[in-house]
Amino acid sequence: MRNLKRALSMALASVMVLGLTVVGAGAAGYQDFTDADEIQHTEAVSMITELGILAGLPDGSFGATQNIDRASFARLVCVVLNGGKEPILGNLTTDFTDTQGNWAEAYIAFCVNRGIIAGRGDGTFGPSDNVTGSEAAKMLLVALGYNAEYEGIGGSTWEITTNSLANLAGLYEGLETINPSEPLTRDNAAQMIYNVLNANVVSYNWTFNTNGNTVAVQDKSDETLLENAFGVVIVEGVVTANEFASLGTNSSMDEGETRIVVTNHDDGQTNYTNGAQTFQVSTGEDVLGRSVALYVQPSTTASSSASRATVLGNVVVSSDNTVVTDLSSDSIAEVAEDNDLSLVETTENVTGTTYTFNYDDPSSDSGASADKDAVDAIVGQGVEKTLIDNDDDGVAEYVFVNRFDLGKVTRYSTDGDGAIVVRTNSSSDEYERADVIGFDDVTRNDYVLTAEIGGKLYVELPETVTGTLELYRTSDGQTTRLTVDGTEYYVSTEALVHSDLEEADSYGSDNLDSEATFYLDRNGYIIAVGDVEESAYSYAYVVGKATGNDLDADRVRVTLPDGTTTTYDLDDSGSYLDIGAVTKGSVYRYSINSDGEIRLSTAYPINVELAAGEFENGRAGVTVDGETYYTTANTLFFYSDDEADAETGAYSDVDVYTGYNNAPTTEGQMQVWRDSSNRIVAVTVVGGTGKIAADDSLFIYHLGNRNNDYVIADVVLAGSDEVTEGVRVTLDEGVTPAEDELYMYTVNSDGEYVLTATNDEDVTEEGISVVEGTVVDVYSGSFTLMVEDESTEYGMSSDTVVVDDVDDPSTPAVEVGSGFSEDDIVTVLLNDDNDAVMVIITGVAQGE
Repeated sequence: MRNLKRALSMALASVMVLGLTVVGAGAAGYQDFTDADEIQHTEAVSMITELGILAGLPDGSFGATQNIDRASFARLVCVVLNGGKEPILGNLTTDFTDTQGNWAEAYIAFCVNRGIIAGRGDGTFGPSDNVTGSEAAKMLLVALGYNAEYEGIGGSTWEITTNSLANLAGLYEGLETINPSEPLTRDNAAQMIYNVLNANVVSYNWTFNTNGNTVAVQDKSDETLLENAFGVVIVEGVVTANEFASLGTNSSMDEGETRIVVTNHDDGQTNYTNGAQTFQVSTGEDVLGRSVALYVQPSTTASSSASRATVLGNVVVSSDNTVVTDLSSDSIAEVAEDNDLSLVETTENVTGTTYTFNYDDPSSDSGASADKDAVDAIVGQGVEKTLIDNDDDGVAEYVFVNRFDLGKVTRYSTDGDGAIVVRTNSSSDEYERADVIGFDDVTRNDYVLTAEIGGKLYVELPETVTGTLELYRTSDGQTTRLTVDGTEYYVSTEALVHSDLEEADSYGSDNLDSEATFYLDRNGYIIAVGDVEESAYSYAYVVGKATGNDLDADRVRVTLPDGTTTTYDLDDSGSYLDIGAVTKGSVYRYSINSDGEIRLSTAYPINVELAAGEFENGRAGVTVDGETYYTTANTLFFYSDDEADAETGAYSDVDVYTGYNNAPTTEGQMQVWRDSSNRIVAVTVVGGTGKIAADDSLFIYHLGNRNNDYVIADVVLAGSDEVTEGVRVTLDEGVTPAEDELYMYTVNSDGEYVLTATNDEDVTEEGISVVEGTVVDVYSGSFTLMVEDESTEYGMSSDTVVVDDVDDPSTPAVEVGSGFSEDDIVTVLLNDDNDAVMVIITGVAQGE
């Protein structure tokens, strides 16, 4: 392994041109870039990314405001001429003195050969210089077919001639504010490429006159560069159906199909007639009712068949769309008026506004007016209303009213085809698993947000908030807002709710200062209220308390699950515990009110008094007073000193661990706490002798980014035969980490690793040691190590981790149970039986 590792650790070099990688179908639209708000030419950016001409940057942005250098733009021109694919150029070279050996030399040579570029005139090209608008336009004009010599876009007057011709050719459309003599940003470059793709290809008819002079006649074809280079036509239209839903019906199309009502057959696109056409491209809810553009390669055998055409990339949503989404109690007409949109009634000669409910026909009656009346009856606060004007004429062509109700899963089966029944207060139909979106995410008796869309049932678990109702607001007899633990929520007033729960719009005065579980809809509105679930509680460990007086409030000092220990004023209003009922060293359910005061209520101790107990890391069972109780991955372990602070009487040092895999082995005085369902929620240990076992060790081979709280580390864990990347090592406690070192560790409640030195006897098990030496012999189950001229035999097992860290590789090789040999220089972590837990190979003895 060592020789192989040395070979793998040799340096490899590669060059990457950021943001110029060709991308295939499915590339991100402009809205998916992290700097989408900086992109002005949205359709252009969407188009060129979909066509694979220009990609985003590795950080997820498009880099809209960044400039492009001349070498990179030469490459872009090559990609455009090659239909969005990297051209195969071989070992082309140039005569420029500053491009020989440049990463883009072959692209530059290709452009020189085509007359697209000519250099600076002094034998250089300036590959790293920013390309200006005029320089980019000149390259694209020649790519479009314009002859540089004939048109005069070369020589001393090249720039003014180029700008004049670029304006005539439409290359500066949408770029009216740029100075073409200044560097071109990526956003503006996208618009210029968009313009050239939609410009007509130019050619020349050359003749000779009687004087022997050459005469050229420019011929501008009907074919755009997009059609010429990509074999693509732009199809524009409105999406009316896809795999998510078919508007006005309770059905959907097959996966990968989208129905478009084509609108541009009479506007330069001649392959696909106006009207409904089905293309093979996957789209979702976010394009329904919107105007879009598709980049389509017609079939060579059936050029007018949409179903046989190839769509490049994703559909691009047009900027002509005006989309208004509203959750208020306003009527549809009020929302339309507030946003300067008109609603038009359908007549015999006029196609008016189309209304849907969950994308289906909202009315059993026929006619648009009946549909409008039906959706108006559904509208209320929290019901989502979406108005779409898809052609920028001020008329809302579509109004979508969508609502998820809150139901309960009353039947759930995975047998056979699988089945589910979700009951709201109005229906309880059974659906097969194949017709349910979210089937695997729920189970029987779950409360779920649910809606039927496109012939499928959608189910998802709602977000919940557990807290105390402090304020409420009503309007026209309905509750419209609720304040829970200091946070105000809007109320969904029209959704259907299962009868087990109370509708939020009737919750109010009778419930003030009561604790409950509040169910939220998809928009964060409270849709229903129910009793508190035990699993919603958080638990705190009281380490001290102080009784107040006329001037000072009662106070408690608690350790919370995140490991913080803080003093709070005690809120004992209502049914919450007062200071007399609170005991130091006990665990309580807690919440924090809007004034920052703590509220405590009872958790249930299984053993009322502290008793001798023991616990072993990684095992669910904890034994107290001879009885064994079983913890979970969510059980809180509070380990506290038995020494109290002299002034406050509070325990001075408390460590918190979540789950039996993270809590260290310990013996001490213990108490076990449960909830009302007998689940073990906490274990408290006072004066415990918690020790970190040898198996809780790791080797850090790389440290990365850090902040004030933690550092990102790549490690090898004891017992693992692979590296673990990206763990967080806390900087707030324990020892400060370093690369190429062994440590003991625990994991805190934030999932951060807390490191301890291997020789820290206060917190590690007895007998753990680290030795360094040279391997003399390797046997089955043991090895001999020469340490300071003395040889000692140590045991090893199939779980012994061997890490080859010779020459400090970027990622070490890891094996378990073997992997080192004679003459290896090693650092070994030993357990109390003198068996090797981890072996780190750090070098090879001289003379190998």
